[in-house]
Amino acid sequence: MVESRGFTRCGMVDIFEAGPIVSCNREDILTIRESQRAFVTEITPERKEDFSTILSNTRCDYRACFGSFEGFGNDEVKIDRITATALEVVVGDPVRYAPSGIVKK
Repeated sequence: MVESRGFTRCGMVDIFEAGPIVSCNREDILTIRESQRAFVTEITPERKEDFSTILSNTRCDYRACFGSFEGFGNDEVKIDRITATALEVVVGDPVRYAPSGIVKK
């Protein structure tokens, strides 16, 4: 899964996780390249069923979650109350969002 997002194997094994070590330059991580920053303009009470987006706050006390949003193409987004609570954001706060790469079937 991480290889599909831009990471490559380093030929080493993590001795604690017993799995391959992967790495990549920050600018090569697909999720980071596709992410966008916007400001919360509205928090809605209802939650959509589409959780194919990763959203995060932009503070040092970083919080992220899967969620849904409505983007308006001008650096403004509308998110639901549950996502806003998880991210600890209010109207006017900046958020970052990107497609998760996970397709729901």
